[in-house]
Amino acid sequence: MNNWTDSPFIYHVQKNQMILFFILQERIRKEEIIKLGRRLFIASGNKTWIGLGHPYDKLEDLPRSYQDALLAIQQIKKFKKGGYSFPTNASHSMAELKDKIVDCILKTESIQAFQQVKDMLRDEKNIEIIQEFHFEIKQALHKKGIHVNDFHIRNWLELDEWEKFLQYCCLQVHHYFHSKGYIERAKTYIQQNYHKPITLEEVAEHVDLSAPYFTKLFKEKTNKTFIDYLTEIRLTKAKELLLEHQLSFKEICFQVGYRDPNYFSRVFKKYYHLSPREFQNQILKK
Repeated sequence: MNNWTDSPFIYHVQKNQMILFFILQERIRKEEIIKLGRRLFIASGNKTWIGLGHPYDKLEDLPRSYQDALLAIQQIKKFKKGGYSFPTNASHSMAELKDKIVDCILKTESIQAFQQVKDMLRDEKNIEIIQEFHFEIKQALHKKGIHVNDFHIRNWLELDEWEKFLQYCCLQVHHYFHSKGYIERAKTYIQQNYHKPITLEEVAEHVDLSAPYFTKLFKEKTNKTFIDYLTEIRLTKAKELLLEHQLSFKEICFQVGYRDPNYFSRVFKKYYHLSPREFQNQILKK
């Protein structure tokens, strides 16, 4: 390979297939990619299928370029014994189809999403392209914060499998936005009442959830326990009041929901490695 290009690349061999991924500082012209494809084709004795993926600017679009190359190979095989080529516009239509399906899933329209998949499976029978298509759907949902890795399709050409997968995706979307609503209400309530001696049970009751389920859901969605989140809100406000330098430490303690100044001081030092007085003095020195 180094005899044909000066560009850095990564390669992976699986079965009878070699995958080449080029990393470039500047966007390469398609003519240069075609020229490299031609050199590889000639070196193989004109007997190799070489699919060329479109160049993309972002690393996250790497799967799309790979899908382009797979589709190009399938298109070449229909007409020749060997060759090299970019895919036709069908690759872009596949990307548009994926976007349509993801949009349907986000709207929890599983029937409409399934109809789109049925149309795709009617025209496309290559397992690798279908697998990559499925991967891109999952990746698009993952970027939205919706994880569907628990569901596995066993037969890529089986409509029932896809229907169940899409229904599962829509269910996860529903759960995501539904649970997000609970957590946003809980966070708003905490932010409005942090200065009071509120409890987890009180907040759970406010959002109409059981305390155990609320505890689990809150940790899942915020990566914090209820008490950690409440403490963070209280101490952030305490820092603001300390910077204003208008209230005593005892008054600040009560303002942010604590009833024991000594306990407040211990909690503050645990989080910021400075006592409230040390924090204030450090700021005043600047």
